[in-house]
Amino acid sequence: MSVPEPVDIILLSYNRADYLAQMVAALERRTQAPYRLTIVDNASGAATRQWLRANAWRFHQIIWNERNEHLAGLDRGIRATESEIFVVSDADLVVGAPTSDGCWLTRLLSLAARHDDFGLIAVRLDSISAARNARLDSAPRIDGELLETPTGVWLNLIRRSALRVPYMSDGITCHALRRAGYRVGIAANIYATHLGDGDAERHPDYLARKQVASGWSTTYPRYPSSLTSRRRRRSSRSRSRRRSSRPSRRPGSTRRTRRASRRSRWSTRRSARSDRRARSSRSSPTRLRSSALSRLPVSSSSSSPRSHRRPHRTAGS
Repeated sequence: MSVPEPVDIILLSYNRADYLAQMVAALERRTQAPYRLTIVDNASGAATRQWLRANAWRFHQIIWNERNEHLAGLDRGIRATESEIFVVSDADLVVGAPTSDGCWLTRLLSLAARHDDFGLIAVRLDSISAARNARLDSAPRIDGELLETPTGVWLNLIRRSALRVPYMSDGITCHALRRAGYRVGIAANIYATHLGDGDAERHPDYLARKQVASGWSTTYPRYPSSLTSRRRRRSSRSRSRRRSSRPSRRPGSTRRTRRASRRSRWSTRRSARSDRRARSSRSSPTRLRSSALSRLPVSSSSSSPRSHRRPHRTAGS
């Protein structure tokens, strides 16, 4: 009996060591299929780096990024692994407990085997969000077990042969897989808990930085308005700085007076240039000679313009 190939699971970590610890513990307790766990750290703070070093024995490998590459950092983990089917995810999910059909990973692999036209299958989040549920309710349902729709970076099972571009983000990856002829979707009945829904209370600074860096709104169920208003205040301050750096207009000026003032400045510059030319011509002997020659009488033979046409030749000439 052949031993199944371990599935490479690649987690992207950036701070939030408490979420990372919960996810790793849940994977160890609730994953029955063989897997290898790779961590890509996006230049986290000291607390997360210390936790990773203390728990390095639990991982297949740790990849340390020198700077925060955001979701594109996952591409380093993809290139450092080798299984044909791999899983990428943010490090803020807790997988569900195994059922009679197997663990979350076994069930995802079964879905991928039954639907080989899908290049990406993600788990479904059990957190309540009106924006998420409205999108999923309108998504096409395939055989009652798959929702055909793009997804976030939530335990995405991906076929390596289907992904033909570097991993940059969840949206670009879903688009690239569709361009390659594959479908993308979410498992309708395989759930995980999204710890990131608690960022508004537990990690508001992380959530604010993520919001500003991405420029996209979130679908988190409890997203405080203070974070979005902080972003609006920052953009309004930058607009006011740009506005204050512009030259101020004189009070009472109109478009006609500004145009007249520009004309007067141009005429002043033209007269100054003509004065400079006159002074230089008076002081230059070459200019004096050329002006004297120009005053010499011109002969009548040379007064007519010279023709550039060839003289017409007759047959006997």
